[in-house]
Amino acid sequence: MFSVRLLSRLGASITPLAAARPIVASPAISRVILPSATRRTFLTSTRLLLPAAAKPSAAKKAAPKSKATTKAKPKAAAKKATPKKKVVAKKPTPKKKKVVAKKKPAPKRKVAAKKKVAAKKKVAPKPTRITKSMGPPSSGPTPFIVFFSEFRSKNSTLGLVEGARNAGVAWNALSDEEKQPYFAQSAAAKAAAKVVRDAWFSDADPKLLRRLNAQRKTQNKTRIVNPIRERRPLTGFMRFFQDFRKTGPVGTVVEVAKQSGAAWRALPESEKEAYNSASLAERKAHEESRSN
Repeated sequence: MFSVRLLSRLGASITPLAAARPIVASPAISRVILPSATRRTFLTSTRLLLPAAAKPSAAKKAAPKSKATTKAKPKAAAKKATPKKKVVAKKPTPKKKKVVAKKKPAPKRKVAAKKKVAAKKKVAPKPTRITKSMGPPSSGPTPFIVFFSEFRSKNSTLGLVEGARNAGVAWNALSDEEKQPYFAQSAAAKAAAKVVRDAWFSDADPKLLRRLNAQRKTQNKTRIVNPIRERRPLTGFMRFFQDFRKTGPVGTVVEVAKQSGAAWRALPESEKEAYNSASLAERKAHEESRSN
């Protein structure tokens, strides 16, 4: 059948020769034997391609492996026959729960409160400044002030600062006898000023004095004390101290106080009793005047 198909493809040129020589066919025909007179050249003949032999499929190749696997099964079965050690199942360790940190809620923004417009306070009018003429009168000049006024009248060409410096030098150069007239003039002027001063304090308003002292405090000046105000009676020692100061002790105020204390302790009891009894009588009179 295959040869008939082949001859039909070759054409009618080879049909007369079919009876001359028989075509040798084999199970796999590779060529056609033709006489040299009727053989075609390479250029005129067509090329014949025969189908290639089929390769064994992958299924056939995999068959031997299946046999090997079937043979290996008895060995596996033999291994299974050996007693296996019991494996103690481990208890599954409980998984630690992850502690999820709770998110802190975001702080709420405080709404700024509207500032209340504070009503402006009425500023109280400042009190009028107390002048020197409104205050108490002078207590009188000192001995040096009396000497300075006399020195200034004689040396009017000097300025205030230079005249005060020269007057101080001249005052220190005077002896005690030469200073005595100035002390006398100062005492007389103070006595006259005391009368005027006491009259002013007797009619002075206490509020005015408080304002005056507050003003002097800002100026680092000493406060003014009303000499006519009601005072408590003196003790026995204070009465003795007044008498002791009249004797003319020498020294500072602290030294004079120490000297008077030593003298009070050395004083006999009879003399102390006189001072104490006078103080007690004055205290009784003071309490009676207050009760009335």
